[in-house]
Amino acid sequence: MKRAFASGFFTIASTNTPQPLVGTTITTAVAPSNNPVNVAVASSAMFNVGDCVLLYDGSGSSVVQEAVYVIAIPDSTHVRVNATGQQNSGVANSYSTSGFVILNINVNNVYVEAKIGNAALLTLGANHLLNATTGAYAIAQLVNSLGGPPTNFNAAETVGQNPGAIGQFWIVGTAADSYLVTLGLD
Repeated sequence: MKRAFASGFFTIASTNTPQPLVGTTITTAVAPSNNPVNVAVASSAMFNVGDCVLLYDGSGSSVVQEAVYVIAIPDSTHVRVNATGQQNSGVANSYSTSGFVILNINVNNVYVEAKIGNAALLTLGANHLLNATTGAYAIAQLVNSLGGPPTNFNAAETVGQNPGAIGQFWIVGTAADSYLVTLGLD
C-alpha cells in the first residue's frame, strides 16, 4: 500500500534550514501535561488519526523529542496527541515554536520528487544536523529541473518485515521550493 498526501507538495520553509521530510512546525508552545494535548501546528494535513509522530525541539542546547500518537485532528491547524494512543496520557516535555511534529510511521519505501521549476537543489538527509554545503548527514541531492524531468530519490528502506521510520528523514533547500513524498507501507 502507498501513502500519498492530500496536501500535495511539501514546501521548504526557510533557506538552508533543515526540516523534517514529512512534518510541520509547532505554532504555539506545548507544556507538559498528564492529559492529551492539542498541539497548534502550521498544518495538520499530513497526519491521520492513529499515526505515531515525534514531538521534536532542537532550539536549546540539546534535542528534546518524544514519540506520541495522533488521537484526533480537530481542524487544519491542530493535532491532539498523547503518549499511548489512548485517552489517558499526555506529553512529558515542553516544546517551543521552533519545534516540529514529525510523522514517524514505519515504511518500507520512501519516494521523494523535486517539483519542476524549483530555484535550487534539495538535499535529503538522515539527521537534523543535515548540511547541504558540506554534505554532512546527506543521503541524496535532488537537482532543480527547470523545464526538464523532475529528479527523485527512491529507496527501499528494508526488505520484508523490518521497516524504517520516516521520522529519520530531513530535507534542506531554498525557501518556497517544493517536493512530493510517497511512502510504501508494505
